[in-house]
Amino acid sequence: MTDSLRMLMLRALRGPLGRVFYKLRLEGAEQLPGSGGALLVTNIASAVDAVLVQAALPRPVCFVTNDTIGSHPWTRCIAKLLRVESIAANADEAAMSEFAARLRTRIEGGEWVCVTREALLAPDGARVPWFADYGVLAGDAPVVPLHFDRLWEMFYTFDEGVLEFAKKRRMPFRMPVTVCAGPPLREDKTGPVVRAALQETEHQWRMRRPTWFPSLRRAFIVSARRYLLRPSVTDSLVGGLSFFKTLVGAIVFARKLRPLVGGAPMVGVLLPPTLGGALTTFAIHLLGKSPIHLNYTINSEGVAACAARCDIRHVVTSRRFLEKIPVEAPGEVIYLEDLKESVGGLDRVRAIFSALFVPAAA
Repeated sequence: MTDSLRMLMLRALRGPLGRVFYKLRLEGAEQLPGSGGALLVTNIASAVDAVLVQAALPRPVCFVTNDTIGSHPWTRCIAKLLRVESIAANADEAAMSEFAARLRTRIEGGEWVCVTREALLAPDGARVPWFADYGVLAGDAPVVPLHFDRLWEMFYTFDEGVLEFAKKRRMPFRMPVTVCAGPPLREDKTGPVVRAALQETEHQWRMRRPTWFPSLRRAFIVSARRYLLRPSVTDSLVGGLSFFKTLVGAIVFARKLRPLVGGAPMVGVLLPPTLGGALTTFAIHLLGKSPIHLNYTINSEGVAACAARCDIRHVVTSRRFLEKIPVEAPGEVIYLEDLKESVGGLDRVRAIFSALFVPAAA
């Protein structure tokens, strides 16, 4: 299959994919080289992702994967369409080196080659030779970080190697799917630098992409009201709570915390991952503040240094928990036991009414 025919088929595929089922778009197209070869390092997880990535890019791309892509007829069709280069995941060092040389020849010939940022092509496979230094493949060609956003775990997942589509999940029509290219790397192409650039590309896009909810507290309230009776959080010691009980408990705690923390933008949390810790975190979010979870496995000096760096003046903790760990809570300490004792019947009734009827905050 020629490159022109392949791109014609992909562009025909982009019509229904990019205009009907998704909002497929390419961000940072100016970062991609107009001519010559390039190595694209991305976070794609499967051939399903690769189809959409290729549909968004202006030039044909050679994708690198393990040889299991040929195990099913439909994946073999995708492999032919995408010009996949595959190798056995457990190949020996000599075979891996020969495979890397073949990929480098493609790049030197002016092609785009796309590899994932992972060290292994399969969970039980051998380490790829370019993980430590992507210059092994790129040579003098640029390395472009390529972030693929919003498809994995939203439209499909893999369970023990089986592709499962999210049939029962409520999906928004024309879900936005974005391929975001970062600034190309031409000098330092070592593994840590390239993966850091990919992470920075992802961070910059997430900071400016549109969101379905303006804040975490809004998302929590909307989800809790939609699934009132479904399980929300679970503790192996004391059981679990439904979304309704979690929302009511968080509202009660938030109203008790508001006069204690004042206008501080950050509140420290020195609690284990229990129901009390979860309710405290939700309560702080409902106040429009940021919960800062302090690491209780380090010494008191380290905890105090972390609190000072975030300018934390109030820390929520538990007396029972502090009796079991050799750490002192910094700043003004707020104990969960005191908050629980101050909760009355009227507080619970007000919280139930708010959880059901009061409009959600932004």
